[in-house]
Amino acid sequence: SILNIFDYNIQSANLINNNMVKILFMDGTEYFRPIEDFLNFVTYGSIRGCLLLAYSVLAIKTGATLIVDDLDISLDQSFIRGIYAMFYDKSINKKQSSLIVSTHNPRLLDCTKLVNNIHFVKKNNNGYIELIPFSSFSPSRVRVANSKLFDDIIQVMVPKKTKVTDL
Repeated sequence: SILNIFDYNIQSANLINNNMVKILFMDGTEYFRPIEDFLNFVTYGSIRGCLLLAYSVLAIKTGATLIVDDLDISLDQSFIRGIYAMFYDKSINKKQSSLIVSTHNPRLLDCTKLVNNIHFVKKNNNGYIELIPFSSFSPSRVRVANSKLFDDIIQVMVPKKTKVTDL
């Protein structure tokens, strides 16, 4: 079961009659519960991970673009690397599907292989949003999370304290 990738205690979960879920735990315990109670047995990260994996496979099979907001919430960084790898691997991603993600976690930027795939979003003085390619800040690949460069970029893009307190 895909769910077992995220929750090692659950062997399987199956929908029965569109309103009940049968949950089989690794110790052999079975629960039959209304689908609404499913969230009491499964973590948010497990559900999100299953959905992200399913949507990633669907996007890759159909050649679609998958957009994920706040990719890092409730997901392990190694799992995210695996999702990135699926999209980068040309033998898997034969239809050249794209993955667009947002994150507030600079460490996730290190998961990507290509610097030209990283863009920062900034509101300009006119109130419009600009996409600034990371490659415009650095000619070569650097470790983003630990670099002075990342700190410099953030200093430019984060609102000044005086502007925030004026709100």
